[in-house]
Amino acid sequence: MLAKIFQIIGIVFTVIFALSIIVILPIINRLLKGLNRSFSERKFTITQEVAKSEVGVDTAKEQVEAIKAATDVFRRNLEKTISLADSAVAFLDSNAFQFGLPVLLWILFFMISLPRGLRKSKRKKKRKRFEAIPPPSWENKTG
Repeated sequence: MLAKIFQIIGIVFTVIFALSIIVILPIINRLLKGLNRSFSERKFTITQEVAKSEVGVDTAKEQVEAIKAATDVFRRNLEKTISLADSAVAFLDSNAFQFGLPVLLWILFFMISLPRGLRKSKRKKKRKRFEAIPPPSWENKTG
């Protein structure tokens, strides 16, 4: 008995489904034809927009690559500068600089000052004082 009820329900459902498909398919057909026509009318503008987008994407990609190259160069230069600064700081912290610089300065001081101090100083000649010659305009006013 239960099997007969399910068979009846299945047959009713199949009939209703078939009738609804018969009604729905032409409506879907008209909608798809209209959509196809609108796409075919706008096909040229869509292809132009896609082409413009591709050009824009290519341009943006080139700009990103240029920025990446510039960033890589900057990074390499910055790393070189940091390594140079590290080596300079290491030299300034080294004993060779800490003790060598004062010793070198004292040696230079003695090398320059001792010969000057031991040398006999020459008498300097007195400089002649120059008298200012007044311009002709002053003579006209006074004379």
